[in-house]
Amino acid sequence: MKMPGALLIKSMIKKSFYFVRHGETDWNSQNRCMGQLDIPLNDNGKNQAIKLKSKISQITFDKIFYSPLLRARETAEIIFKDKEIFKQEVDNLKEWHFGNWQNKRWDSLNIENIDQIYPPNGETKELFFRRTLNGINSCLENSNSSLIIAHSGTFWAICYYAKIENFNIKNCDLIQFIAPNNYNDNWKFEITLKS
Repeated sequence: MKMPGALLIKSMIKKSFYFVRHGETDWNSQNRCMGQLDIPLNDNGKNQAIKLKSKISQITFDKIFYSPLLRARETAEIIFKDKEIFKQEVDNLKEWHFGNWQNKRWDSLNIENIDQIYPPNGETKELFFRRTLNGINSCLENSNSSLIIAHSGTFWAICYYAKIENFNIKNCDLIQFIAPNNYNDNWKFEITLKS
């Protein structure tokens, strides 16, 4: 993944955290670009969140942060339905706004290089990454053990700032990002639970 210097204006707060991509939607299964359109979870996505709920019950979080888009909000509500825990919507965790590409099939867009995409009437990658960084940092500065529930684009931005190779995160995968410390100068990640 290319890392243009212009985006490295700020960095992520060095605190470890967990990340979950929302459960599946019909548009995920149809390979449609959702961007910031508010698409609900489908039955499979709800079942993914229920399975994840039972698997992460042993992990202690002090705060849950999630994108206000319906698919992320529903995922958070299912996972933490019966649990008393601080939960907060964070607007800057929304998916990339893909402008005219929203509601189109990804394979119809003829994207050759994901690092060089500019959605017409949407956010630039630079603006999206900076917005996401502000959202992540607002979560991390207010928590010691947080779970962030958001989108694949959000995950891509986190990987960029952590200088970790981006990969295709699946719906309801749980990833732990491990912050640099005195013994390690680099961010690391572990796929804690796969859906």
